[in-house]
Amino acid sequence: MARIDLPKRPPWWIRLIFFVARKQYGKTVLPLQMAAHVPGFVVPFMMTNLFAHGCRTLPPDTRLLAMHLVGELNQCNWCIDYARSLAHGTAMQDKMHHVREFATHPAFSPAERAALHYAFESTLIPVAVSDETFAELRRHYSEKQIVELTFAVAIESFFNRVNAPLGVEAEGFCALEPITSFTADLADSAKSV
Repeated sequence: MARIDLPKRPPWWIRLIFFVARKQYGKTVLPLQMAAHVPGFVVPFMMTNLFAHGCRTLPPDTRLLAMHLVGELNQCNWCIDYARSLAHGTAMQDKMHHVREFATHPAFSPAERAALHYAFESTLIPVAVSDETFAELRRHYSEKQIVELTFAVAIESFFNRVNAPLGVEAEGFCALEPITSFTADLADSAKSV
């Protein structure tokens, strides 16, 4: 349950943004409503979201997998719910459910494993991306793609660190299993990559 109340009567232009969000998502999503407590945050928040999910040179499936892994690592229910809904009914659905097993599950390509290993190490606190991980990433992706992946991972961590402390929960975009902590298990699995 959210730890702060939703804004009572935001300015008209934010209510207009809420209307557009309802058209797109079927509801005014909680992270957007939380941002509306400080109206100056709403447009940058939306632009950050567009930036993180924009299609440039990085394959969109790779971006989605990496961001989903970060959401799982940080145990952000809202982000996991939303990401899984984006993959629902597509070939990506199985990969999303097995993203924790990226190092060993046969559904992942070597390029996806490299990106996910990088996302995993980029999410550690403190950040600890090894030279080996970066070298493997370079085998599969251009410098431009690596920068895009890095920004997507960082932005997802930002969203996770906004949602979790404020108690922003899953909104039912898809059915979720209970989240369990798996960081230590995943770290052991990732070493095998």
